[in-house]
Amino acid sequence: MRMTAIGSIVAALLGAAAFGQAPPMQEVQFHLNHTATVQQFQEIANLVRIITEIRDTSTDNTQMLLNVLGTPEQIGLAAWLVKNLDQPVGGAVFPVSEYRGLSDDTVVQILYLPHTATVQGFQEAANATRTVTEIRRMFTYNDGRAIAVRATPDQVAMAQWMIQQLDEAAAAQAPAQTLQNSPEHSAGSNDVMRVFYLTNAKTTQDFQEIANAIRTTTEVRRLFTVNATRAMTVRGTPDEMAMVEWLAGELDKPAGSQPSQASGAYRVPGAADDVVRVFYLPAAQSVQDFQGIANAVRSGTQTRRLFTYNAQRALAIRGTANQLALAENMIHDLAGSSK
Repeated sequence: MRMTAIGSIVAALLGAAAFGQAPPMQEVQFHLNHTATVQQFQEIANLVRIITEIRDTSTDNTQMLLNVLGTPEQIGLAAWLVKNLDQPVGGAVFPVSEYRGLSDDTVVQILYLPHTATVQGFQEAANATRTVTEIRRMFTYNDGRAIAVRATPDQVAMAQWMIQQLDEAAAAQAPAQTLQNSPEHSAGSNDVMRVFYLTNAKTTQDFQEIANAIRTTTEVRRLFTVNATRAMTVRGTPDEMAMVEWLAGELDKPAGSQPSQASGAYRVPGAADDVVRVFYLPAAQSVQDFQGIANAVRSGTQTRRLFTYNAQRALAIRGTANQLALAENMIHDLAGSSK
């Protein structure tokens, strides 16, 4: 990286004198030495703009020049980002680096996922981390497998933990039976994160069906998926996490082990009459027959939270004890008539 000051102070006082002077604006030019393509250059330029919140930027794709106009604080952060990101692709991966001392008390980190084989897998991991941690200022550099994060220290710590979990799974060349669900990671009072691996889901469609059934049945809002490793990132209360773990165990069964009866009942803690069960319909020969039974049960029991997993012919149902008893009777009658 070569940084050249092409202007000193181009703006002075902004605002009334009663509130003091605004920081002087500086115009600085960065030359990126190791970006081999315009796409790499533009990704770094966009990352710098978003993380620093510098509004006035321009680029020269031919010369790989990035011009920025910002406060000294913004310029200092921009220089740090360019220095860390403008590195040869495929070279040594830098350790997690951190930038502190910003006036808004945020922290900036650059996190790496060197073991993600594809850009799609890298983007899925980044989106999962963004969704679960609720970090707004996060941007990616695809070829460098780098994610720049700017947030509170607690949020950055969550992102660092999540990225480490996902990259270790990618390093194991998952999906594989050896992957273990992560332990709980505290995200605050009555707030935890976990990563679950649905390693028996053979296809992406199977994996997404299980994840959608879990998300909608448990009503856990912060749940996101990474297809390549069959990873399901979750953030919620400990009680919600326990329900997710139970339901994942019921739905993520090995091929050929299709149960022939209903699961036990999972009673939602703190609720007087809120129960979850999974019913298995191995007699439903076709997906069409299975979905027909599911629709009939949903309508007949007036159960809003009923979701299907086609590969295992599984119905996940959450409702009152009476609704589940009615569902069991209907499934018995309808499944018998479908043979």
